[in-house]
Amino acid sequence: MNFSLIDLFKERRVNHISNFANYAGHLDILKLERCYMKLFREAPRRAERGKDYFVEGHNGITSSGSHSNRSEEHLAVALFNATKNGEDFSLTGGQRLSFLDYQFPLKARQSDQGIGKVDLFCAIEKSIPAVAELKVAGKNGQLGDTPLKALLEGLAYCAIIEANMETIAREAKDRFKINLKTEKPDLIVMAPHDYWSNYLKKDAAGDWVTTLNKLAEKIKNRLKINTHFLSLKNCKFEMGLGGRPAELKGNCRVEVVQALI
Repeated sequence: MNFSLIDLFKERRVNHISNFANYAGHLDILKLERCYMKLFREAPRRAERGKDYFVEGHNGITSSGSHSNRSEEHLAVALFNATKNGEDFSLTGGQRLSFLDYQFPLKARQSDQGIGKVDLFCAIEKSIPAVAELKVAGKNGQLGDTPLKALLEGLAYCAIIEANMETIAREAKDRFKINLKTEKPDLIVMAPHDYWSNYLKKDAAGDWVTTLNKLAEKIKNRLKINTHFLSLKNCKFEMGLGGRPAELKGNCRVEVVQALI
């Protein structure tokens, strides 16, 4: 593995339905750690360019007109709006999960190639920072991106967030009056129930739950990053079109993917 962590999550094999579990099972955790630390050292630093992380214009309404195919972005905004409106989301054990911002920027310069935005920047118990990578099911029963791609993309963004955590914590204190720990963020891979259900029913995907849980355990041991695979139960959302805010519908709650087996 002679490429970067950014390159890794874009590898075709990572997103291949019948091969991603096998690929995950053979990932060398020491090489993965080296890739993480390299990205941590080389991470863009927005503060050096006079740019904030929490975007002032993020008011829970997207710029979409009357149509959009960016379902993941609209789900992120709907979850953000739910937190803003006081809805409670709790992890196993009762820890409260808050969605602080969506489309959280990481680039410092336009030339920071291959680096996207964090779907949701979160806080657990208003103290532990967390990166949430969202996925949704494809149209007409098709599968979305693999859980492995989501895990590795989120891990790459964790490296950049960790490198800038002191700056992010200062901004969070000013904006939300909370004290985020300046430590490694947790990693959350989250999707509505049907996304996970589609993968669980796909025989070609193999025993990916066991394999990804083992990989997550290795990441925890080597990189000290906790990974949460979360399903959004009863999650329906209305896309924010034509100047309306994206909105959750129904009694959306969080459960661990392991509970779906």
